[in-house]
Amino acid sequence: AVVEDYWAVSKDGTKIPYQIVRLERTSLESPQPALIYGYGGFNVPLDTKFLGPIAAFVAAGGIYIHTHLRGGGEFGRDWWQGGRLKNKQNSYDDLYAIAEDLIAKGYTSSDKLALTGRSCGGLMSGVALTQRPDLWKAVIPQFPRMDLIGSLNDPYARRSTKHDYGDPDDPDDIQRMATFSPYQLIEDGREYPATLVIAGDLDPRCR
Repeated sequence: AVVEDYWAVSKDGTKIPYQIVRLERTSLESPQPALIYGYGGFNVPLDTKFLGPIAAFVAAGGIYIHTHLRGGGEFGRDWWQGGRLKNKQNSYDDLYAIAEDLIAKGYTSSDKLALTGRSCGGLMSGVALTQRPDLWKAVIPQFPRMDLIGSLNDPYARRSTKHDYGDPDDPDDIQRMATFSPYQLIEDGREYPATLVIAGDLDPRCR
């Protein structure tokens, strides 16, 4: 396999790094099946590591995209703050910039592009599913909090929400969070990509 570094330009002009992992024989001269993985939250760095089960996707000829969205801890405090609280939408705009960059380069296409993430990345997947359904063929939110507003009834969820998404007691923050709470964004009659939601029954963060 080979690992290649790229940069996309987000909505506000910030350069967002990402890596592509593929077999050397997997050509980028025509659109290929691709899978993006992201997190972008809680000052957690999305470090490079062995792909685990995703290695099977790469071995089958797919291209895997490892993202570094704002809100994560890869590049220090400013990178975290740039995708946190009132800046949270930046994390999602960074993701869309990477997807659009891959499509513009001809490496993949929206009918061959899938997205996944876990926990905070599960919410990210749900946000992308509802804000930009046009970008994806399939989306797999893993252990997501799909109802960001409704989950505020749980004390644990309130604490984690206040840490990275917004103040549950601030009406303005509630209105802002409603713009990226997937449950509130679902529209009857709108076409969405194929979706598999994986949830944990005993995890109060994920509902």
